Amino acid sequence: MTQARTVGRLPTPLLRHLNDEQIAVWTGSEMIVWGGGDRFNYFNTGGRYDPRTNSWTPTDVCFAPDGRRSHTAVWTGSEVIVWGGFGDSGFRMNTGGRYNPATDSWMATTMSNAPGGRAYHTAVWTGSEMIIWGGERNGSTATNTGRRYCMQSGPTPTPTSTPRVTPRPHPISRVRPTPP
Repeated sequence: MTQARTVGRLPTPLLRHLNDEQIAVWTGSEMIVWGGGDRFNYFNTGGRYDPRTNSWTPTDVCFAPDGRRSHTAVWTGSEVIVWGGFGDSGFRMNTGGRYNPATDSWMATTMSNAPGGRAYHTAVWTGSEMIIWGGERNGSTATNTGRRYCMQSGPTPTPTSTPRVTPRPHPISRVRPTPP
């Protein structure tokens, strides 16, 4: 059995604040951390940690999405897609951004056909699209809906609907006859 061991502390990020509820993705060579906040603030800043050099580089904030907490992010192989979460107004957001670490630049995700704002949702990357599911809508209402955000080059891709879950009926319990 392999045992976990501590190999060293990470250096303090270049960020001046301690974040709570930020996201992190692994690119294959570095960890990108973004967003989150403290008790009173929501941040649209982030950093890239390179374990080979044990150092942090800040992400650009030009065109970065608004600061948020309880959002999701996926790594596409070339970009981080950030979506949803709580904004500083306290409302759940239906916006996001695409961060390209090769160019250190952000592009907004489209709002066309975007699902309603939500936080505490889940997101996965399928290899060609991000699927978001569930979460909490405004007013603390849980939702069982989602959307598919299709990745493509060129103009910002358009999200498409994901079907709702249809509850399956519970099986009827049957009593087996007692053998004689």
